[in-house]
Amino acid sequence: MVIYSWLCNLFFILGAPFIILICLLNPKWRQGLWPKYGFTPKLQIAQNGFWLHAVSFGEVKTIEPLIKALQNIYPETPIYLSTGTKTGQDLGKKLFENILVFYCPFDFSLAINAWLKFLKPQALFIAETEIWPELLFKSAENRIPVFLINGRLTDKSIKKYKLIKPLIQKALKSFSKILVQTQADRERFLQIGASQKQIEVLGNLKFDSLQKISEPAKQALKQQLSLQKQTIVLIAGSTHSPEEEIICGLFKKLLNYFPQKDLRLILAPRHLERLSAIETICQKENLFYQKKSQIDNFKTQEVLLLDTMGELTNLYAVCHLAFLGGTWAKVGGHNPLEPANYQLPIFVGPHTYKIAELAEQLKEIKLMQQIEDPNLLFDEVCHKINNLQFETGTIASPAVLKRSLQIIQDYLITIQTRQA
Repeated sequence: MVIYSWLCNLFFILGAPFIILICLLNPKWRQGLWPKYGFTPKLQIAQNGFWLHAVSFGEVKTIEPLIKALQNIYPETPIYLSTGTKTGQDLGKKLFENILVFYCPFDFSLAINAWLKFLKPQALFIAETEIWPELLFKSAENRIPVFLINGRLTDKSIKKYKLIKPLIQKALKSFSKILVQTQADRERFLQIGASQKQIEVLGNLKFDSLQKISEPAKQALKQQLSLQKQTIVLIAGSTHSPEEEIICGLFKKLLNYFPQKDLRLILAPRHLERLSAIETICQKENLFYQKKSQIDNFKTQEVLLLDTMGELTNLYAVCHLAFLGGTWAKVGGHNPLEPANYQLPIFVGPHTYKIAELAEQLKEIKLMQQIEDPNLLFDEVCHKINNLQFETGTIASPAVLKRSLQIIQDYLITIQTRQA
């Protein structure tokens, strides 16, 4: 695919002034601009390690157990982690002190070659849905095995990839193994050109990363939030506009309907830059609110605005009912496993295409309920509040991490044997 490579180089070189200007105007884009253009850090590193790429916060969290397992199995092998967002960078640096964390280069050969020369990785691991042709082509040219970890594709992605199927089909051939979550993902990868022998259906790696906070930590959190035994806490996680309006309006109605109950609401927006808009919504509904970073005493009938990163997962431990963000907004849904881990009833809207398989599994064990019309939420939520003791299923881990590691180890051993 020489034409693709040539066009990418042309775009990123000639377009550099415009890209830099956009980045200067937008702080979010400005992060990691030089590494993205192929400028590697001026430091000595151990080469011939494992390069793992996880685009954002969620993907970094998902592959955390994989990175730790690789460190245990290959203690002498360096590990490098690239991300595409600042939240991914921040989490990577927080979780892993002794590995290089950097921004993934733009998908053009000059930048890709610079990082491949700097790292000289012996293998590349890509999380979930990141299919960058030039990165895959250059890895293949350098005989670097590439593994897609916890792979998934949505029907929406399929439509886009089919428009450039010859390019994507060629890129997919660079993968040594494509380890996918479901049979549906397997069929989608086959549709865009992957081969039968490349694909293994292992389940969702996120199942393996489910961990509950300890009971002492839970009690400390309840004390910090002034939660009593009779307190009922609702939580809306990773919300987008107009979901905060929907949930705040619902909460106001619940307060009027249950005047004797100690109800609280935790609102956790997906993007913290929207906090001021959410405060305006609370004020419009005459709801008292506090920010988590400034909390003094989380009182009855109040809203807690989560304005800090990395705390949402633990907060589910003290809640009784969850609303999953990105499902009433046309986003496709965010990770439902965090509330499911604590057996919370989860309400979702009509837009669950990004989590379709997980949603079906959670609906089967009665942990998730899909309410397409927000106006119907009130009756269903009232029913749940009146019947908090209800039976739910459990999530069984399919040991995806163990199976993934075995496939990776077997493949790397085969390569080493051939080279010997």
